Amino acid sequence: MAIGDTLHVNVTVHNVGTAPASDVTVTVPLPANLTYQSEWTDLDWTCTFSATTPGWQCLHGPLAPGGYATTFAVTATVTSGAPGTTFPVLVEAATSPPDASAANDTSRTTVTIA
Repeated sequence: MAIGDTLHVNVTVHNVGTAPASDVTVTVPLPANLTYQSEWTDLDWTCTFSATTPGWQCLHGPLAPGGYATTFAVTATVTSGAPGTTFPVLVEAATSPPDASAANDTSRTTVTIA
């Protein structure tokens, strides 16, 4: 990616457990190298953005075992970083009560400035 490019993050949540997932919350922190642009959701998600922590926070109602939530998307503009600079983009999911198997509740990718 280069300065001025738009980063698109599409998020799909899948309940791989055997119990319903209640109060699904997905957080996408905004790295310092990016500036908020927008988010897109449908009626199943409610997303808010804060320039301070946590960035995007999106809420979904219950999700049945094996169920998928509709995809939502967040976008940001790359605003800083020398060529070769890398930074992580994280997506973290949580439920209430907490997921008994939280090992699969985080996704991470690395972005490199060209």
